[in-house]
Amino acid sequence: MKIMKCPSCNKEIPDNSKFCPECGAKITSVEKSAEMIPVEVPSVNNDTEENKPIKKHNKKKKKIWLIVLLALLVVGGITTGILVHQQQEREAHQQYLDKVARQEKEEYKKRLTNTVSDLIEQTYNAEDACQIVYQKWHDAIFNHGGDFNTVIKNVEDTMKKSEFGQSMASGNTKIKKEMSGLQDPYKGYENTYQLVLQLYNEYVGLYNQATNPTGSLETYNKDVTSKKDSFNTTINNIEIALPDIKSKIRT
Repeated sequence: MKIMKCPSCNKEIPDNSKFCPECGAKITSVEKSAEMIPVEVPSVNNDTEENKPIKKHNKKKKKIWLIVLLALLVVGGITTGILVHQQQEREAHQQYLDKVARQEKEEYKKRLTNTVSDLIEQTYNAEDACQIVYQKWHDAIFNHGGDFNTVIKNVEDTMKKSEFGQSMASGNTKIKKEMSGLQDPYKGYENTYQLVLQLYNEYVGLYNQATNPTGSLETYNKDVTSKKDSFNTTINNIEIALPDIKSKIRT
């Protein structure tokens, strides 16, 4: 919009005025042309030199925040990946430990079973040897089989030199070694180990009576019988934990 001066009162008025709003004078077209004064109307455009730095600052600020956000996302992704990987490694390691534990447990059970099987076999051999000793001893006393001390000594010597006696000796050495390997029982087999240890002590008692008999004929027979009965009771208790030994038990 352009502004002009009234020719009568010299006040600024719009150029399209027909009358001066101040003095009421009529404005002719000639007067309009002569008195028109160009007036700049302020622009509504916001892109002034003063606003440009603010806009640039805001854009820069947004860019910085975007970079920070992306960085956080990247760091978060990497951290999550590391944590997931560590968890997977822990789970894999635990699975490995569980597998090793199962294998060790099965291996210990297998050694227990093998040792008990050997104990059963060698105990039966010792029982048979004790029976031979008892019979020779009995014959020496009641059937005039000679001096029983000499008879017993001969039985011992014959037993040591015979294949049967040598098998008993090697079996005894083997069982000692097997028992040594069971001394640290695996978790869950502590009670079974105690039973096997008891079985071993009963075997040793019978083995000693077979290879080096002591006492009188009566006490010898009672001691052997007691150890045999105790051995059978222990075997029945062990069979609950180690059912695979059932086939080894003499019926």
